[in-house]
Amino acid sequence: MTLRLAAALAVPVAVLASCSSKKHKAATQPEPNAMVRGEAAPGMAPLTGTKANVANRPALFVKVGNSPGARPQSGLDRADVVIEEAVEGGLTRLAAVFQSQDAPSVGPVRSLRQTDTALLDLFGQPVVAHSGAVPDVLAALYASAGLDLGRQARPGLYQARAERPAPDNLFVGTEKLRAAVRSARRTLTLFDYSARSPAGVPASSVTLRFGTVVEYRWDAACGCHLRSQDGRPHVDDHGRQLRATNVVVLFTGYTTAAGVVDAAGAPVLTTSVVGRGQAWVFRNGQRVEATWTRSSSREALRVTTADSRPVALAPGTTWVELAPLGSARTA
Repeated sequence: MTLRLAAALAVPVAVLASCSSKKHKAATQPEPNAMVRGEAAPGMAPLTGTKANVANRPALFVKVGNSPGARPQSGLDRADVVIEEAVEGGLTRLAAVFQSQDAPSVGPVRSLRQTDTALLDLFGQPVVAHSGAVPDVLAALYASAGLDLGRQARPGLYQARAERPAPDNLFVGTEKLRAAVRSARRTLTLFDYSARSPAGVPASSVTLRFGTVVEYRWDAACGCHLRSQDGRPHVDDHGRQLRATNVVVLFTGYTTAAGVVDAAGAPVLTTSVVGRGQAWVFRNGQRVEATWTRSSSREALRVTTADSRPVALAPGTTWVELAPLGSARTA
């Protein structure tokens, strides 16, 4: 990791003053066909804004590796939302969230990190799948609304593939995770969705530099953003390039986790989507400049324009990038 990148990552995220629940609600009423955060409208998938009768299904929050040894991954094409975060050594890791669709195999499953613990309550009462976590992270998981179905808690749910070396050999199926849930768990909407595009500027691509270089390029033929990584199409284990209907970039300040290093001695990075920061929303070949706000880890995430209007995503799948400050450019 370069000193310049490390310095950019070390800028702390600003913290918002507490605000009332009334202020936290959207300042304007959406058009009639829009869906807002909270309980999903009947017959709508809460994490994609598409038509589906899945209101009673819990969100499955699965940690997935993204190092060179972890690729190609399985199951990411079936996730409603994928969140990418910086970890250490210029690498990133993913949180794939499944609710409206299932995947027979997801992975490789990796460890839960401190960054993830402030994300869990965004999804209501998610089921959390991971390969392990340090004690402080596990304590934060237990304090959240998430249900721990990690490998230590339920080892029988996971399969270690003999053809892949550890630690990138652990996989889990979403139907097995759902079958292990014994009580109803609520899923909340994450974003606003509407077929109507907000005002933006044309943008054919966005590039993000974590160390790992990530690019999304708008493809009008598929109506999606095609993902590349380190100069090559990012493909799944079936050779299909990963894609998203929406890309949401949340600029956050990363810090190093005190006293925590990886096996090579690189400091482990952490950030928190609590506070306030700049956001870019990409949909339909346009970029919308916005601000993200969240007053606490128990509150919803708001992505709004300068006049406090919520930015609506296109119904479909979304990749969320927790991007270091100054790490992104568009074309």
